[in-house]
Amino acid sequence: MPEGKTYTLEEIIANLDNLRSESCEKSMKRIKLPIPKEYGGGWATGASQEEAIRNLLERVKDQMKPVTEAPSFEKAFNDWLAIKSGQNKSPCTIDNYKRLGRVRLIPFFGQKKVDEITPDDIQLYFNSIIDLSKSYGIQSRSVLRGIFDRAERMNYISANPMRFDYVRPTKTHEKVVLQDDDLVEVIKDLEKLSGPDYLYSCFLCFTALRRGEILGLTWQDLDFESRTITVRNNVIFPDGTNDPIVKSPKDDSFGVVYLNSELLKRIKPYRQVGGYVVGGLRSGSEEPISRSSFTKMWNRIKKTLDLKGATSHSFRATYATMMNAHCLHIDPKALQGALRHKTPDLAIKVYTKSNDSKTRQAEMEYDEWLSSQVKQTS
Repeated sequence: MPEGKTYTLEEIIANLDNLRSESCEKSMKRIKLPIPKEYGGGWATGASQEEAIRNLLERVKDQMKPVTEAPSFEKAFNDWLAIKSGQNKSPCTIDNYKRLGRVRLIPFFGQKKVDEITPDDIQLYFNSIIDLSKSYGIQSRSVLRGIFDRAERMNYISANPMRFDYVRPTKTHEKVVLQDDDLVEVIKDLEKLSGPDYLYSCFLCFTALRRGEILGLTWQDLDFESRTITVRNNVIFPDGTNDPIVKSPKDDSFGVVYLNSELLKRIKPYRQVGGYVVGGLRSGSEEPISRSSFTKMWNRIKKTLDLKGATSHSFRATYATMMNAHCLHIDPKALQGALRHKTPDLAIKVYTKSNDSKTRQAEMEYDEWLSSQVKQTS
């Protein structure tokens, strides 16, 4: 093959043997490989020529793979989800993926084939959810990337549209965190509740347990003598179903937490031999509570107590904020352990919010220090 000319892919394929022999003959000479740059063309010297030829063969081989007919986006999504479901993912995570697909992604991309979806189409999708939360955009990007990465591996597409950056939602929803007086008011009003409503609210106020972890607690998980709570179960309602599913918590969430003295005093009269603490029909029931029963219970609690807009998860952030504000020897690792997070950063940056009393105390201390400095200079 004469030098100085760049060949098409078809010509390269037809002359691969000649190209290889030419490379070997000129192994000690610097030559310009007659190959388009996208296939590894350019200058090569000595042994590097042979490596360039090997790389070229691989690229040509990839180009010669039979093209597989691309499926619709809906099918690609369902295939990807089926693979994810078999990777020991949390049912809650899979449920979130299903909901995102059903509510947003499939209605938007629908029956469009994955090889027909362009970067502009994807940006239009993100435009359609621009008023939603930042986390919604992050999850959308994660799911789309997974779908198109698989499409690329399956040779459905030649170029992955998710290699680009897209403008996504940036709104963040601040967690409602009760301040000192608000929390004390809720605790004072707990006596207005009874049965499962009372027990569930007590665990919200005096622990950092998640909703599913409280609903998964059995009386055997509570050790009144050693003052500990063992977190073994997590109750979830996947894909909007009414029937609960009891799963093990994530590895970092499984563990033993402290049984607060106030909590112990309040729940001891309700103590049962076995069964769920917040059961399906009553405390001690052998069946966990259903979604509909929990919804009714939570509505009763909100009607009775002034929660200031707080949700079940808000109490977890409240616990972290209060611990950070009022414990003299608190440190990030202690907060991480109390919340059972993988890293202390999540406990500090996400769950710990400002506390009015601690802020006021800090401002007063700063005022005193500044006044003392001014006096010294006057």
